Amino acid sequence: MLEDDKSKLLAWNPYLGQTRSISPRTGDDFHALDTYLFGYDMNRNHKMLRFYGLLFEMYEFSSNSWRVLDVTLPDSWEIKYGGHLIVSFKGNAYFLAGEITTDDVEKDVILCFDFTTETFGLPLVVPFLSLREEAVTLSSVRDQKLALLHQKGQGIIEALEIWITSEEGPFFNAAHAVTWSKFMNVDMRPLIGDRYVRFGEEFASFFIIEEEKVAVVFDMEGYEFCFELIRTDHYHTAFIIGDDDEGYYKTVSLGVAPNLWKPRPGHTGGYYPRGYVPQWYCPPFVCSSSYLPSLVQLNNQPRKRKEIDE
Repeated sequence: MLEDDKSKLLAWNPYLGQTRSISPRTGDDFHALDTYLFGYDMNRNHKMLRFYGLLFEMYEFSSNSWRVLDVTLPDSWEIKYGGHLIVSFKGNAYFLAGEITTDDVEKDVILCFDFTTETFGLPLVVPFLSLREEAVTLSSVRDQKLALLHQKGQGIIEALEIWITSEEGPFFNAAHAVTWSKFMNVDMRPLIGDRYVRFGEEFASFFIIEEEKVAVVFDMEGYEFCFELIRTDHYHTAFIIGDDDEGYYKTVSLGVAPNLWKPRPGHTGGYYPRGYVPQWYCPPFVCSSSYLPSLVQLNNQPRKRKEIDE
């Protein structure tokens, strides 16, 4: 979504260097909390599902048009919003949801949307229980398997475990229960010492290198200062974690994260102390290892490869 124009959505094919400006349905606008899922049907017609709350809309790239879908989710499931809770591969889209409970335990499931039937499949059971404020995010492995990251510890990270599906997808109304294998289980406490390290509940993107038993997690350093009335820098960071005999941990700074907070028109500061600037940071967004170059055309006059390479 364009930052200064909520009536436009920008689709981008990085391989072809093409973009398409997409408008919403007449009388509507896009919203910051919208979620978008990409996929294609059995005829390779590419589509985009947009939803927030209980409204689901489908955009078709071939006809450049929107339509409202007549689909619903069970009342007992709550969709988890966030850019790193969604994976698209082999035409289907997968995203995390949670069962609404009154206790401190999160009962997560993975929901699948099929772009051929335009319906939701049966939920995939997650192989662990998590506590509130523990990060759980979704990724994939080479456009074949799903991967789950689970940060144990409600404050500072205590352990990191990653699970992957034992078989390849797609996983839509599978006739048998999907099985998972634990790819990594690292005790983080001896590796980080007294440093404050944690991953955001909805923002930690990651990919894994199976042969090396390594995970690379992208998030921010500096969460310990997020609610302090002081000015401090936050850094987009790659956390490299290995599961060898003693564990491996290294961080690589990707640069200072910009403060995206902007005062609303007429905003006088509210309860903030004089001179304090509120802090709002967006963690780095990194596509998982499921990204594959695509030749899907986004405009009516595709550029030639020679022009792109130049």
